[in-house]
Amino acid sequence: MFVATYYKIGAKWFLDYPEYLENGGDIDDLERIGGFEEFLELAARGGSTVNLQIDYEPFEGADVAALSGTSGAESGAYYYLNTFEGQPVNIDIWLNSMIYMNRKQPPEKIYFKVL
Repeated sequence: MFVATYYKIGAKWFLDYPEYLENGGDIDDLERIGGFEEFLELAARGGSTVNLQIDYEPFEGADVAALSGTSGAESGAYYYLNTFEGQPVNIDIWLNSMIYMNRKQPPEKIYFKVL
């Protein structure tokens, strides 16, 4: 289990990962795209920061995003989010591989909860 923080600059959302940038990473790799920014807007409730508790196993109060496809490479995968906090949302989201960096394959399900 880990906590990921996302922040908004203008109309764009980014993963807060300063170590990646300090080691020469490109900020474009941290931008959240492909429907994930739509989810973050929902989760932020008008704010500019979202903290998510994330795990690959179910935990109390967590929503679940199910794997629906991959890029065919190691860059990331598509996940389907049926509900969020008990409300139907029906969002397809793209999660780049940073969300599962220490794994060879994207997990079948990702569980998360807004903190």
